[in-house]
Amino acid sequence: VYGVKDVVDRLRFDDDDAQSVGEYVDDALITAAVKANLISEAGIKSLLISVETNQGVVTLSGDVKKAEQIRLAEHTAKMTNGVKSVNNRLVYKP
Repeated sequence: VYGVKDVVDRLRFDDDDAQSVGEYVDDALITAAVKANLISEAGIKSLLISVETNQGVVTLSGDVKKAEQIRLAEHTAKMTNGVKSVNNRLVYKP
């Protein structure tokens, strides 16, 4: 930028919480795979389920209309490649 003579960068990251670009991409791929597997599972209304992944840990959240969908969604997520564990925060709301 014209006229800039110096830039001081004091931005710091906590290495324990920081996610590398590779980890971020891996998590995005895991999220996409879990969503695809949920869509292909006939007994699940997957559009009602939110999927987030952080360092291989998948969090499922949202409301489902059948209690068995909670267990089925968790099982489907656990069977997806790259998933280390699943936090199941799905809620049964008939």
